[in-house]
Amino acid sequence: MEPQGKILFKRTDIVTMRKDIKMLREFDTQKEAEKIVTPASANPAEAMEIEKQRAFTLKTEKEQVEATLKQLEASKESVLTKEKEQPAAVSKNVQLDEMEKRRWAAERSALEAKKRANEVEAKNKEAERQKIQLQEKIAQTNDALQAASAAINKQKNQPAQPVQPASSPAPVGENERRKKFMEDIEAWANSADKKS
Repeated sequence: MEPQGKILFKRTDIVTMRKDIKMLREFDTQKEAEKIVTPASANPAEAMEIEKQRAFTLKTEKEQVEATLKQLEASKESVLTKEKEQPAAVSKNVQLDEMEKRRWAAERSALEAKKRANEVEAKNKEAERQKIQLQEKIAQTNDALQAASAAINKQKNQPAQPVQPASSPAPVGENERRKKFMEDIEAWANSADKKS
């Protein structure tokens, strides 16, 4: 028969494996979320919406990582209290090391999520700046259009000046080409008469 502590250890191994599998699944979903490619769109509103969505997903990932970190700390505390109540076959140091490793991984992923959130926030600020610049350009273009339409309306209100048709003189080059062509035809006709 196996000691009672060893069976408890195996059950805790199963629980930790389940938690590890859950964390791997979350990591896979995170990787899939990162594979989303922004469309090559010239529309800044769509680009800003995409960046806002990314920022939201990063914030939710950050919250999830922080929640798992809290769960790990709570499970660490519960393991410590169970350890005090009933000694297990596994030493305290091994369990604490495992908990520290998990906590370190969770803290690292939380820092990465914060870093990504800061990057997205910087991109959002840049997109806002570009949006403001585009709005200024649109305002300038509207002002220019209004000035141009005012000038056109002003010209429409002025009386029209009579247009005099321009008499085009006969092109000098055209007459010379015709004269040369006629001379060439006469020369050819004369040469044909001489041969016969």
